[in-house]
Amino acid sequence: MKTIIYVGGFRLPDKTASAVRVFQNALLLQSLGYELILLGKLEDSSGEIIHQVTISGILCMDIRKPFSDKSYPDYALSSEVVDAVVSHIGASRVAAVIAYNYPLRGFRSLLSFFSATEIKVIADCTEWYGWEGVGFIRDLIRVLATEIRMRYFVPKAAGVICASRFLASFYGSKKIFIWPFCVQDLSYFEPLVIKRLSSKEKVFTYCGNPGAKIRKDQLNILVQAFYGVLLEGKLFKFNVVGLSENQYLEIFPEDRGLLDALNDKIIFYGRKTRDDSIKILASSHYSVFVRPQNRVSHVGFATKIYEAFCCGVPTITNDTSDNALYIKDAYNGYILEKDGVEGLKAKLREAIELGSADYNAMRVSCLQHNPFEGRHFAVGLQRFIESAIKMEKI
Repeated sequence: MKTIIYVGGFRLPDKTASAVRVFQNALLLQSLGYELILLGKLEDSSGEIIHQVTISGILCMDIRKPFSDKSYPDYALSSEVVDAVVSHIGASRVAAVIAYNYPLRGFRSLLSFFSATEIKVIADCTEWYGWEGVGFIRDLIRVLATEIRMRYFVPKAAGVICASRFLASFYGSKKIFIWPFCVQDLSYFEPLVIKRLSSKEKVFTYCGNPGAKIRKDQLNILVQAFYGVLLEGKLFKFNVVGLSENQYLEIFPEDRGLLDALNDKIIFYGRKTRDDSIKILASSHYSVFVRPQNRVSHVGFATKIYEAFCCGVPTITNDTSDNALYIKDAYNGYILEKDGVEGLKAKLREAIELGSADYNAMRVSCLQHNPFEGRHFAVGLQRFIESAIKMEKI
């Protein structure tokens, strides 16, 4: 049985969205007959490194120090730690290394080192970082490094996993596999699923990390739209999970009056654990978020959509990335017909007014026709991996 090593800065097993994605990807690869090793970040509750642990039959190792008896250079700068793991299990057993959003120098080192071996490097790309406005020097270095990696080094990989058709079209290569998210094991979500909810007062939930200066997710548009439907006398509640009211007002102090008017219609939960966040989401009528129309939004794919489907919760969002490929109006969610406050207000109004029977039918559609179940990706993934390993055209 051939081994695939999945490497990156994800915090295992489920401390970040990237870790959740990678672990479910690994389970699907495992079901196809590959042995998996995840090389990410492992820590206990006190922050101490856990060198190795096995979860669901998958060996997870810390990318900073996979073996307790030796220290290694930073993975972002060198391939030495990956080489050490390969040497430990035997290079003849390793078919491929999948590098997840890997830093420029580390990725270049991986390509260089494994070019002289039979082991193929596959790039898993779900982000194309943009200017965040955090700090000029920090943003400049990050953007330049990303541009060089994505434009020059990623095309050198044996295969490229993309989260969206937008990025796949950029590379225009036949060695591409579009893999936004998949869920191979639904056991985490199943106890949280509520198949039917009353429709007297619709509950909407934003759940996530809105990014630096709330630029990734446009929460101010949500607040303004909910204020608009409040003035129309609509019944609703809006949960904001991931930041506090004070954090929101630090960026949008001009919205103080809107929040006061919304009063108990909007609840800021602040930062929550993933378990608590998913519980709040699962008991809501809708997941809601909007993103700007830019390359960052179109290259990636929102974890929120995948999680909402698994909970049976319809999603309301705008048409970025491949959202409209999976979300169909009044069937399993709503896609805004136009961006901005007015476009969102129209869909919120429609969602609030939807009758109980029609709403619960949407919930059933999300659960019974979840487009992110692993079976939808299995055949294409098997063909992609085999072709990448053999360096054949797909």
